[in-house]
Amino acid sequence: MSYEGFNIDLALDEVTGFIFGGNSSNCLTWMDKMGSSKKAENAGVPGSSRDGAPIEMTALLKYCLDLVRRLYEKGVYPYKSVKTKNGADLHFKEWSHRIQTQFEHHYWVPVEPEQFKDYAVNQYAVRRRGIYKDTLRSQKEA
Repeated sequence: MSYEGFNIDLALDEVTGFIFGGNSSNCLTWMDKMGSSKKAENAGVPGSSRDGAPIEMTALLKYCLDLVRRLYEKGVYPYKSVKTKNGADLHFKEWSHRIQTQFEHHYWVPVEPEQFKDYAVNQYAVRRRGIYKDTLRSQKEA
């Protein structure tokens, strides 16, 4: 694997609540596989690089935020928020709400092309409609 493959920077988009990161040289999630065949010349090259914000990571983040919020409300978990890069407190409930309200707009690919304007869709990258995107803001948008 290349040097870049070992470096994964993650960042919070404070508007959407999504966490973005990775690069085209690494496998960002457990769903991605690093190539291993010297014969096929894919050794050390991700078979399905999904840098950006993979949908399953965003869904898992939403679930975890709801879980820690409930644990905080029960007095089991001592923290109700995190500090953002700019020093503001971001409460788990608000963070979860941002993801909830932004999810469809950013991940859904509508069936009808005239609806594309209502969603964060690059019409030139659409190959299938009526599905959720696998990832957002990937360097290799597909």
